[in-house]
Amino acid sequence: MLASESTAWELRPKLRPEMFQDAWHGTIFTTMCGLMDEGKRPTSAAISSRIGYEREDGQSVPVLLAIFIGEAKDQSPGDYVSHITETYRFKAFRAILKAADKAAVESGLDAGIHALTPALDDLNSHRTDGPVSIQSVVSNVIRKATSGARAGGLSTGIRSLDDMIGQMYPGQLWAIGGAPGAGKTVIGAQILRHMAASAPALVVELEMDEEDLATRYLSSDTEMSAKQVRAGDLDMWENERLRAAESGMANLPLEIWDKAGLTIEEIVQMAASRVRTKGLKVVATDHLRLIQTRKKFQSKWDRYEYVTMTAKQAAKDLDILWIMLSQLTKGSQRAEHPVPHLTDLDGGGALEQDADGAVVLFRRDIWIRETKLGGQYPDRHAEERTKWMDAFFDCEGVTEAHLVKNRSGATGQKAKLRLEGKFSRFVEI
Repeated sequence: MLASESTAWELRPKLRPEMFQDAWHGTIFTTMCGLMDEGKRPTSAAISSRIGYEREDGQSVPVLLAIFIGEAKDQSPGDYVSHITETYRFKAFRAILKAADKAAVESGLDAGIHALTPALDDLNSHRTDGPVSIQSVVSNVIRKATSGARAGGLSTGIRSLDDMIGQMYPGQLWAIGGAPGAGKTVIGAQILRHMAASAPALVVELEMDEEDLATRYLSSDTEMSAKQVRAGDLDMWENERLRAAESGMANLPLEIWDKAGLTIEEIVQMAASRVRTKGLKVVATDHLRLIQTRKKFQSKWDRYEYVTMTAKQAAKDLDILWIMLSQLTKGSQRAEHPVPHLTDLDGGGALEQDADGAVVLFRRDIWIRETKLGGQYPDRHAEERTKWMDAFFDCEGVTEAHLVKNRSGATGQKAKLRLEGKFSRFVEI
C-alpha cells in the first residue's frame, strides 16, 4: 500500500487496524486512511509527520517505511491481505471458543451456546468480502477518478481494437471468437504477449503445442516465417535475430500450459496458485470447446454454461482478466447478413450471459468467395458476378473484428485488421 496509491485504494476496504499483528503496522494503516480521507497522498513523508520520525525503540520511521516499500516490489499484495485477514479471523475464532467454553463451565452448556452464537455472528459480519455500503463504493470510485488512481486496465496492443473496446480489466471475462482459420489463436496470443509486458499472464493452450506457440512468437518478433524457424536452415544474421528475440523474452512473465484434456477446475486451481506465487493478472484459454469438467453433463451446452460461469466467477474472485477463445458452431454461416453473432459461437448463449465483452472475427472475402463466387452465377448473370468480384477485391485479406457484446458500453462497432499469416500477427490497415 505504501508502494502504490492505487493498491492502497484497492486494499483499504479489505483491512482494519486491529487485523495487524503488530500494533505499529495498524497505526500506519490508520494514518494512511486518514490522509486518503483528507484527499492527500499517503506518502512516507506525510505518514512520518503524523506518527513521528522515530519509534520508541529508537528506529527511524522513514527508514523503516522505505524498507517496507523495497520489500513490496517482489511480493503480491493479495498474499499479504489473505494472510492478515485469515490470521485475524482464526485468532478471533479461538478467542470466541475460549470465552464460550469458560461460560459453559461456569454457567452450563446453554450459557456457552448463548455466548458463542452472537460472537460468531459478529465475526462473520466483519468479513472483508461481505456487503459494503453504496456510499463507501461511490466514494472510492470518485477518489480514484479524481486522483488518477484508477489502475489495472490492460491494452490489447492493437490500436484500432483499443479504440473500439477501450481497456480490459481484471475481474472481467472477454470472449474472442471466429471460424477456424480466422485468426483467433493468433490474435489471442498477440494480445497476451502485449499484456504480459505489464502484467503476468498465462496461456492455456488446449489445441496447439507449446513449441508451436513459441515459434509463432519468434516469427512475429523476427519477421521470419514459422516454416523457416522450424526448418532451422538459417544464416548468421537470422541466427542473430533469433537470439535477439530470445533475449527480449527472457524476463517476460508469460507462461504456456499446453496439457490436453484440462478441466475448468484444474485451470482455476492453476490460476489461483499463480496469483499467489507470481501475481498473475491475465489468463487466456484456447478454446472453449476443448475445456473439460469434472462434473458430467447431459449436453455440451450445459457444460459450456458451467465452464463460462466458473471462469467468470474465478475472474472476479482472483481479480484476473480471463480471455476465452471460442469457435463458430457448424452451420452458423448465413447466406445473407453473414457477420457472426455472439450466439453463433460455441457456448454463445452462456457467453452472452457471463461475458463482459466479446469480439468476433470475420473474413468477408472468404464468405464472398465461398457463397457468391462458387459458380452459382451463369454467364447471363455476369453483371452480378462482376459486382461480387469487385466486392471481393475490396476486402481481400481484411479481417473484421466486430464488437458484439460490451457490458460497459455500446456494441456494433468494428475494426479492420490484416492478418500477416507468414509472421503470425495482425497489423493495422
